Amino acid sequence: MQGETFSAGKNRMTIYYDRGRVAGKDKNIETRVSGSGGGGYSYQGTGGSAPISITSTTIIHDKIYLQKDDGKERAVELTNWDVACREGNDMLVTWIIPEGKEKGSYVGIKNITNGSELFNDDAIRDLANQDFIKNKALKYFTLIAALFLLYSIGKGIMLFIGIAGFIAYEIYIRNKNKEAGWVIRNYLKQLLDANN
Repeated sequence: MQGETFSAGKNRMTIYYDRGRVAGKDKNIETRVSGSGGGGYSYQGTGGSAPISITSTTIIHDKIYLQKDDGKERAVELTNWDVACREGNDMLVTWIIPEGKEKGSYVGIKNITNGSELFNDDAIRDLANQDFIKNKALKYFTLIAALFLLYSIGKGIMLFIGIAGFIAYEIYIRNKNKEAGWVIRNYLKQLLDANN
């Protein structure tokens, strides 16, 4: 179902939701292991070896089948949410679609039966992003190019002005992102609280 359309900073978006009973659920846990190092050398009876580094990452996949009042089912696929629910629980899932896009990310889930709520902080942070250039690599490439240009124009003073301007911009945008994130969470919380 479609909820409200609202603005979070300069970004317009619409919140959507579905409510239903859990008809079935699957949970899979995936562990990814990677290692590096361990190479070594030997010379005339002495040598050394590089330390071995092993890291592992656990990824949780939830698939929840919600049966709505009209009998239709919705398969909700989530990564790293670790949703606690069982068959028969009343659940509400929410997602937000930014203006101009066709898809959005799940941002909040409420298990109405047990009262638990989960939020996708990464998706909310992405939706709240007020940056003019959203891609970080492109943003820093542009910064370096601009600083190089400023240095070639006016040497040290222009470079200093450019760096100070960038720092001021970053502080301003960080505050705007926090405000936009608060607006998104507020709309999301109102929707979750209205469905008890």
